[in-house]
Amino acid sequence: MAVVVKLDFNKTYEIDPLSGDSRVSTFNSELEDGASIPLRVEISSTPHAMLPSVFNLAFGPINAKGEIDDRAEIAHKDCMV
Repeated sequence: MAVVVKLDFNKTYEIDPLSGDSRVSTFNSELEDGASIPLRVEISSTPHAMLPSVFNLAFGPINAKGEIDDRAEIAHKDCMV
């Protein structure tokens, strides 16, 4: 089953960089119920061992341990299916 992804560069989020090089940042996303949740984005500083031009990107809410929960299921307000 193919998934169609639509990007709208007119709708963007203001990020709050947590590192000087912006590899770690946060932003708030509005949920379907009107609540707001902070999300973190982390880009690895070293490339993949077998793919030297590929870096890992982690994205999601922060769990109780202060780590990104990239398996969380969140209903974002602006999500288009």
